[in-house]
Amino acid sequence: MKCCKLFIMLLFCVFQVRAQQVESYKPVSSVAITLYSKVLKEYRKIYIHYPALDSAHLDRRFPVLYLLDGESHFEMLSQYTDYLSRWDVNVIPKMIVVGITNTKIPDGRLLRCAAIYLQRLERMN
Repeated sequence: MKCCKLFIMLLFCVFQVRAQQVESYKPVSSVAITLYSKVLKEYRKIYIHYPALDSAHLDRRFPVLYLLDGESHFEMLSQYTDYLSRWDVNVIPKMIVVGITNTKIPDGRLLRCAAIYLQRLERMN
């Protein structure tokens, strides 16, 4: 009897430990890529979430939502867009979410990059 109780307690401990190993949610329709920025002279990780494709409309175009601080908010926002664009909620259109990660850039370098960006904008006008 004591052996049976010990076995049951051991069984509960094993299952309890296994229950704590939870993987984070990985949406099927999301990818992560790494791009090199010539202006910033560094690599940036970019997360891209796209809505599920409808086989009847494979050539359909979607609006794009660009998200800064993608490492912090990408998963939550991509799940929100999926939920809010569902057929039964239908508050927003289906959209592509692009999350751009942030890095620790010294202020001087960030200001130089902003100045280069403004110069390019001025040349376009």
